[in-house]
Amino acid sequence: MHLVKSKNILKNGRISFDLEGCQAFVGKKRVNLTSTEINLLAAFLKNRGETVSREELLRAVWGDSYRGTSRTVDTHIHRLRSKLGTAGRRIRTIRSIGYRLDGP
Repeated sequence: MHLVKSKNILKNGRISFDLEGCQAFVGKKRVNLTSTEINLLAAFLKNRGETVSREELLRAVWGDSYRGTSRTVDTHIHRLRSKLGTAGRRIRTIRSIGYRLDGP
């Protein structure tokens, strides 16, 4: 599959996300993500270059009613990084704070 032309694309280096089609790509290759991974990626792309705390990610992705631990975020980010391949290295762990998607 190839990236569709859309005006609503968030992009960072080789990573892009089509908001209309709810599809993620690394280069021109479509990446199959779960809805949770899609929401995490969108949150990172919307806040690229900014450190986002685990608590902020929990609220953005799981909502205010989530009652689990913030370590759930770590597990999902690990899976997201893996699916993004080498492009997943742009998601940086900021020790004791959260995560940041570094720019190209």
